[in-house]
Amino acid sequence: MLKLFYEDLRPGSSCAVEPFTLTSREITDFARQWDPQPFHLGEADHSEIGQGQSASGLHSMSATLREFVLADIFSGNIVLGVGFESVRFRAPVMAGDVLHASALLMDKRPMRTRPHLGLLTWQITVQRRGQTVLDFRVINLIRVRPQPLHLVQLDKNDKV
Repeated sequence: MLKLFYEDLRPGSSCAVEPFTLTSREITDFARQWDPQPFHLGEADHSEIGQGQSASGLHSMSATLREFVLADIFSGNIVLGVGFESVRFRAPVMAGDVLHASALLMDKRPMRTRPHLGLLTWQITVQRRGQTVLDFRVINLIRVRPQPLHLVQLDKNDKV
């Protein structure tokens, strides 16, 4: 597991995960439980936007975040997710699309109230065949590198 700390990351740094695909079965399973609209269940005509079954935007976001966690980018010293900003579903994600996701570190700042933590703001972009289908910002809390303890050597006459 990658164990990057707040100090290891620089705004402007970027990374990408391995390409991933949402299958028709995954889209249907997610839709049945969380977003049971006919176009996610494969029960509606989608000729206006493309052929086939489209994934819920929330499913596309969740799958993208999963890939960043599995790649140890949003794991290790990431403590928790604080929120999302500027979520845009720019084009439908269809069953079988090969998706490419990248993250750009936009900003980082220390927390005044919790000096052992910092805030990171990432811009996430998901593309299919060079076209952006989803983009959003995610804000994470990350650990600050612990300061080493400085031990003082005691003289044999010192009392503890």
